[in-house]
Amino acid sequence: MKILVTGATGFAGGVFIRSLRDKFPDSHIVGTGRNPEKAKELRDEGFEIITGPLTDPGFISGELGHFTHIVHSAARSSIWGKYSEFYRDNVELTKNLLDNIESLERFIYISTANIYFNFKDRIDVKEDDPLPRRYVTWYPVTKLMGEREVLNYQKRAVHTISLRPRGIIGKGDTTSLPRVLKAYEEDKIKIIGNGKNIIDFTSIKNLSHAVALSLTSGPETSGQAYNISDGESFGFWPLMEETTKKLGYNKKIGRVPYPVVYFAASLSELIAKLRGGYEPSLTRYAAGIMKASFTLNNDKASKQLGYKPVISSMESINEFLEWHQGS
Repeated sequence: MKILVTGATGFAGGVFIRSLRDKFPDSHIVGTGRNPEKAKELRDEGFEIITGPLTDPGFISGELGHFTHIVHSAARSSIWGKYSEFYRDNVELTKNLLDNIESLERFIYISTANIYFNFKDRIDVKEDDPLPRRYVTWYPVTKLMGEREVLNYQKRAVHTISLRPRGIIGKGDTTSLPRVLKAYEEDKIKIIGNGKNIIDFTSIKNLSHAVALSLTSGPETSGQAYNISDGESFGFWPLMEETTKKLGYNKKIGRVPYPVVYFAASLSELIAKLRGGYEPSLTRYAAGIMKASFTLNNDKASKQLGYKPVISSMESINEFLEWHQGS
């Protein structure tokens, strides 16, 4: 296999490229990425990292056209921004890779479970459960559009798979847990609603394991989407309390009614748009995520990919905390 990992200088992509080299030592594995410091780290580890605009079909066909297997983790994953930027990075870029790599045999798309989120409690969500009619952020909209481009691709015979992780955590995480911890340190986080919401996570090691399985899975998996989580659920706020205590914090988290937070978030978003489009400190999406219960069902991935978690959520959180304290 000639494997290309896009977004290799990001958190998930960096784990993928290292893990795949261990699992497929006889394969040619290369990464792309925009972060020069992370690219240097990977090159120092012996990886080939190609830099260039994945929005340019000429660059893709000229520099990347010989790869047979793509693990596509590059994306615009923030919760705020212009539609045009999300569409370019999550849809156009994906189409460019599919259309301009002539030797392509298999395409693994890293999607997101955020496409299911509708501000209501959703437990044990399956891949064919109804999707929301509308979203309040462009990220899930364009990730779903990109996923459909992949799974419905028919120009050539390409084996396509989409993986839908939920709240990726683990050593090296610079987004999920760090964002929550920063809000806690700045006293900007409150228990929203009754505080009984249940959540689950996807450890990066489990997602990387699912990627490896997808690269060698049987023909029945082509054109399929799979939920990937750790298969465990937690009370969000008790877990938050336990995690912050491990870091030596003892602040008590206050409570606030959800309608109050939602109104404040709506006002914050409106002001941000009127003042030039900067990212507001509070969004409706963030408020909803911290209020609603949301867990995934992994049965399809278990049956068709042979997926079973290789690490627990708490093990992954502890690995993150050890790394976070030492970084």
